[in-house]
Amino acid sequence: MIGYYCPAKNSSISSRGRQGTVNAIPERWVSVEVVADHLGVAKESIYRWIEGRSLPAHRIGRLWKFKLSEVDEWVRAGSAVLPGDTEPNRRTE
Repeated sequence: MIGYYCPAKNSSISSRGRQGTVNAIPERWVSVEVVADHLGVAKESIYRWIEGRSLPAHRIGRLWKFKLSEVDEWVRAGSAVLPGDTEPNRRTE
């Protein structure tokens, strides 16, 4: 089996090497466009959240890059909601 990252389940699935060690494949860095599509929001919202709500992002040159697992954790922690905002519907997994 070839190893891969499954962002929907927030876990790594990997194959075992000859000596029984696990060969984990690192999570890919994604762009603002991918994060916006993943969350179903506009790119402008992502830029606002980077500035004002500490969305976990890493600047590489002129580009912002993200790990979807970090973004999902940030959302689950409730960081996307300000105190004055209405409470969103939350799914339990």
